[in-house]
Amino acid sequence: MTLGMALHGPSPGLCPGTPEKLTPLRSILILASLVLIAVSAVGLAQDQPTTGIPVGDFFFCERSNEGVCETAISSGDTVVWDYAEGSAGHTVTFCGDSCDEPTDAPLFDSGKLLAGETFSFTFDEPGEHLYYCEFHPIAMRGSVLVQPSPTSTDETLVPSQTPTPPGDAAESSAETDDDDSQIWLIAPIAAVAVLAALGVALFAFRRSGE
Repeated sequence: MTLGMALHGPSPGLCPGTPEKLTPLRSILILASLVLIAVSAVGLAQDQPTTGIPVGDFFFCERSNEGVCETAISSGDTVVWDYAEGSAGHTVTFCGDSCDEPTDAPLFDSGKLLAGETFSFTFDEPGEHLYYCEFHPIAMRGSVLVQPSPTSTDETLVPSQTPTPPGDAAESSAETDDDDSQIWLIAPIAAVAVLAALGVALFAFRRSGE
């Protein structure tokens, strides 16, 4: 017999050593926690994609690259620079308007990277972002062109060659918004419905056993 049972005695209606049964309320709370975890996992799975850029001794993108390493992504995407192999130190440093005259306050700066290390940055602002290696400013340069995300209302950097009539554009925008909202509405509604059904079934089962 445990010290707690010796002092307070066994719980009413239970024999010593018998585990306490879950009440319907406790069961519902446990199920609710599991549902919330599942919904959170769905949200994390829909995060923006990641784009990788190889880094090596005296190059971005690939060893044969002799110019600027150009990468196109969408707003909100994350770029990961992967320095897998090499012997020299390198940086991934924002240039500003020009890599010939880089800014003194870079938007991003990896600091010195050694082989086996990575650096990542998430681009939220559309536009062209120039970067370079501070140790090898001529040989190692790159550019990340950030396009507005598909759900953004901003104008794209490259205008469409076939303008869409205003009425069609409004309908297309409405359909896109409806699709996005439906994705996030269905998951919580389904979770609540499943949770309610399980709670009712559990309560009915408990009542029938009394």
